[in-house]
Amino acid sequence: MTTLRNQFRSKKNKEQFDVKVIPQKILANLTQLSIAFAVIGFMNIWIYLYRINQLNLLTSVISAPSTLLVIFASMSMILILWLILYIIPTIIFTWCASVNNLTDNSHFIVAHSIFISLYLAVFGAYPSDIALSVFIFCSVVYISYFIYRHFTTSAKNPIIHFIVAFATNVPLIFALSVIYNKVALSDIPRLYRVCILALNLIPVYVPLFYAAMILKKNKTIRIKEIILITALTTGAVAYITLMAMGGLLYKLNDNTMSYVGLRSDEPQWFKINKEQFPQGWLNTNWQEKNSASSEVWLKGYPIFQNNTIALICPESTYKAMESYTYSKMTFFSSLSRGSMDSSQCIVIENFPGKVLRPGNMPSPEYEALAADHV
Repeated sequence: MTTLRNQFRSKKNKEQFDVKVIPQKILANLTQLSIAFAVIGFMNIWIYLYRINQLNLLTSVISAPSTLLVIFASMSMILILWLILYIIPTIIFTWCASVNNLTDNSHFIVAHSIFISLYLAVFGAYPSDIALSVFIFCSVVYISYFIYRHFTTSAKNPIIHFIVAFATNVPLIFALSVIYNKVALSDIPRLYRVCILALNLIPVYVPLFYAAMILKKNKTIRIKEIILITALTTGAVAYITLMAMGGLLYKLNDNTMSYVGLRSDEPQWFKINKEQFPQGWLNTNWQEKNSASSEVWLKGYPIFQNNTIALICPESTYKAMESYTYSKMTFFSSLSRGSMDSSQCIVIENFPGKVLRPGNMPSPEYEALAADHV
């Protein structure tokens, strides 16, 4: 009886993990999956409108279920690219080590990679002239060391080690520069800036160390190992993001809305009727100059828009929202800067001819308006 039960369980597990039946199961449950994806998309738009205190605009999105699926697809693409960015060093390292038969020296490659990454993290927080000088110094030391090893021994492993180590860090050069330029660290002490950049190296080397241990034991990486490496990376990155840098989730929410087209970071011109607003409100909140005409051109940022309405905010409000998001992207910032207050924003009907870009404005009127803002 026990034998039959074990055989039944083994057959059930094989069917459950059979790759060939996965597409069939997806097609069979396509309706349920679509509903789940739409719910995730709805949660994204709800969180975004809640952050900007505009939940009353939620009904304009619910009427289009396809929009919710597009929101989910956009968020999924961002997360996939984000995960690939952290997995790339491990993939490059594993491939290079396997091709060059460097399994016995895999830990040496990791050591070189860590040194290069720490250099990028530490000196990425310094002025460019100092960072460049130290980079030249380190390069000379490395070159001298490799020349010495090349002429004293016949082994070429050190040069290969350096190339492999540097290749694993090519994505980090991009990632660390983006983090340093986008997180607005100008008002944070230098030591804290270094710590912020160094923390971002931790999730990269969790799977890389694991891959090194596998290669050290001369084992081939199987699907189970790849899943474990991915789980370790995802867990480490998600934990650091949730516990230390919640603003990254805000930025993910903003980028998802931008890629779908429900938000734009480009300013737009639009015309409104002054008589629809209280006297002096536009002058106070939009710095609109007094004019005799009842219709005026205003320049703002559509932080939320669809095919029926657009929520346009002045530049000061847009920058305050961006500053607030950036201040949440590091736990070293004790005070929140900026605000998510959208009380100065204007909801307008969004149809062709209502919201106009500068290139579509009447030429004489646009030139006069540009002269007023100089």
